[in-house]
Amino acid sequence: MEANLKSRSATALAGIPLLILVVGWGDLWLFTGLILLVNLAALYEFFTMAFPQHTAERAFGIVFAMGLSLWVLGFESPGRDIGLSIFLVFCFCLYLFMGGDLKERLLHLALTLFGGFYLGF
Repeated sequence: MEANLKSRSATALAGIPLLILVVGWGDLWLFTGLILLVNLAALYEFFTMAFPQHTAERAFGIVFAMGLSLWVLGFESPGRDIGLSIFLVFCFCLYLFMGGDLKERLLHLALTLFGGFYLGF
C-alpha cells in the first residue's frame, strides 16, 4: 500500500503544477491536446478492463470514443451532424461482422457504447 501511495504522490507533485501551467498560461490547442491525451488514457484503461482478450474490439472502442471526442471538439460546419450520423451507423454496422454469437456481440456493443459515450463526451 505504501508503494501505491508514493506513486500517487509523485504523480500529483508532477501533474498538478503541469495542469495549473497548461490551464492558466497555455494555449487552447495545448489544453485541448492534454484533455484528449487524458481521455485516451482513460479509454485505454476502460476498454482493457472491458475486453481483456479482444484486442480488435478494444481498439475499435478507443477509435469510436476518440471519434466522438473529436466530433465534440470539432468546428461548426454544415455537414457536421450528418458526418456524426454516418460515423455512428458505420460503427454500429461493424458489430454485425465481429465474431461471436448474437448475445456476445450485443454485450460488446453495449460496453462499447457505454465507454464511448461516457468517456468520449
